[in-house]
Amino acid sequence: MPSLQWKTTALAVALLQLITLSMEAVESSSSSSLSALDRIHQLPGQPQVSYQQFSGYVTVDVKKQKALFYYFVEAESDPASKPLVLWLNGGPGCSSLGVGAFSENGPFRPSGKALVRNEYSWNREANMLYLETPIGVGFSYSSDSSSYVAVNDKITGMDNLIFLHKWFVKFPQYRNTSLFITGESYAGHYVPQLAELMLQFNKKDKLFNLKGIALGNPVLEFATDFNSRAEFFWSHGLISDLTYKFFTSTCNYSRYVSEYYRGSVSPTCSKVMSLVSRETSRFVDKYDVTLDVCISSVLSQSKVLSPQQVTETVDVCVEDETVSYLNRRDVQNALHAHLVGVNRWLVCSNVLDYEFLDLEIPTISIVGKLIKAGIPVLVYSGDQDSVVPLTGSRTLVRGLAEELGLKTTVPYRVWFAGMQVGGWTQVYGDILSFATIRGASHEAPFSQPERSLVLFKAFLEGKPLPEGIDPSSDIFHRIQMKYVDDDEGINKFFAAFHLHDKFPHTVIIDDFGDLFDERNCQQRYNNPRGRDLAMVRILALCHNAIIHANETGPCKVLLSDTHHGDSPRLLFIYKRWISSIYTIKGDGSGSFLLKNNIYSGSALSQRMRTAKYSIALQYLVLEGITEDGE
Repeated sequence: MPSLQWKTTALAVALLQLITLSMEAVESSSSSSLSALDRIHQLPGQPQVSYQQFSGYVTVDVKKQKALFYYFVEAESDPASKPLVLWLNGGPGCSSLGVGAFSENGPFRPSGKALVRNEYSWNREANMLYLETPIGVGFSYSSDSSSYVAVNDKITGMDNLIFLHKWFVKFPQYRNTSLFITGESYAGHYVPQLAELMLQFNKKDKLFNLKGIALGNPVLEFATDFNSRAEFFWSHGLISDLTYKFFTSTCNYSRYVSEYYRGSVSPTCSKVMSLVSRETSRFVDKYDVTLDVCISSVLSQSKVLSPQQVTETVDVCVEDETVSYLNRRDVQNALHAHLVGVNRWLVCSNVLDYEFLDLEIPTISIVGKLIKAGIPVLVYSGDQDSVVPLTGSRTLVRGLAEELGLKTTVPYRVWFAGMQVGGWTQVYGDILSFATIRGASHEAPFSQPERSLVLFKAFLEGKPLPEGIDPSSDIFHRIQMKYVDDDEGINKFFAAFHLHDKFPHTVIIDDFGDLFDERNCQQRYNNPRGRDLAMVRILALCHNAIIHANETGPCKVLLSDTHHGDSPRLLFIYKRWISSIYTIKGDGSGSFLLKNNIYSGSALSQRMRTAKYSIALQYLVLEGITEDGE
């Protein structure tokens, strides 16, 4: 027999379906004007961008005037072809605007009074929608203060469903777009629960084109997730052998949290947790045990996920910039945001009274239902997080795969982000994936933005994570778009080229001759011959890439002035190792002259080629050829 909670949820979904027709009746005439009202013309201190941003409110309960605040960023390019991604932060009670958008994977991060670009923003791959939920978080509010009391997962899920339904009224152009829901921490509850409601809604009125969910360091099953903390502490040297024994046998972490939220911590658990807290030290951040304590305030989520730290001061070194920025009147005006019932915007709500015992609701079973319905699921873990450690998540994913009869389709292996190991991954039945992000914290996109973006892109595309080093990775594209004229940049390329026989693009190092002629360069690296050979190898690869460009047309290349005279030493290198080299000088009008030096014994001939390089489009086309001899 269906439970009371199920009946209540089903009734709410039915009521939502009843209002669909009335909402759609006005949609065609008002949707464009509704979204236009929410358009952000420019945030204070924001760099110029080509994509649009929107923010504002969606009322989810007219009677109580419950309004959820959102921030929406279109994809950097071709938003109509990119998926829509809803991002939810956890807590419960922490802001997806301040944490997700402005600290993790959004397009900007506050820096002083301005915003700086986040080059690993997830809107490179998707249209990003950030929702401050539940009511009472951030700029989201209700005119009825009772809306902040006894808030639970069920209420939050329904509010989120109604929000998304009404948001599509404002933005109907995204209704048929592929939709993904992502989030971290307590969003391990929010995301699966919302996805389940969507599937229920779609049975009668297919509105949500749900294509997958991704969960970062998520709370999925209270006991397994929380009790894995003991092993993490012990294996990382944060607690002693004896304390580990107490923490796993006398009083484990899930027991302590359960007692804490019921208001009756036993003397036994109190003693064990005091011992654990003393040994782990409040000067080690539990959300990333490798970092010093002064890191992003997104770690203020510890107020709910780490109750033993409630008397400790939450680190606010970086949080201050986000809080200061979002509390500026001009910023709030630009966001169409206002404060109701609170004096300041906070990263995590101090007015929300959440039913923390909902922590004990196992959402891993809901994840199983989603998989049975054909919805792909990714669970990923920053491997330096001790709050919801990877070991618990990995255990839960493996157990779910066994329960569903899913066979391993990608065995446990490393995956790569550019030139480095990004983490480890395993896939079951091509529908349930687990991945770690190497060196990442609880908020993986904050601490490892590049690796997180690689993971995110593969997830959206439904592709396996890269199995090997990617010679066309973003690190090369970024460096190619500027002169490589410093030791750090050059060293990166040395490391890269030594790992590859071929490279599809070319980089010619600025002031190549000067670099070789400087004796201090030789002294600094103590091995001039090895460095010479590395440089020669780079030039050979450049030569091959330019020939390729001449044969096939456009080729992504960045060229820089490299020819400063042929010293005897350089000529020896050229003759000994390379038969044909291109050097280049710009003509100051957007074109470059490429000089092809062909050495044959003591003879030297030159071919001149005109190359037009488009800075805007970042490609090179080789054109005319003239020859002369010297």
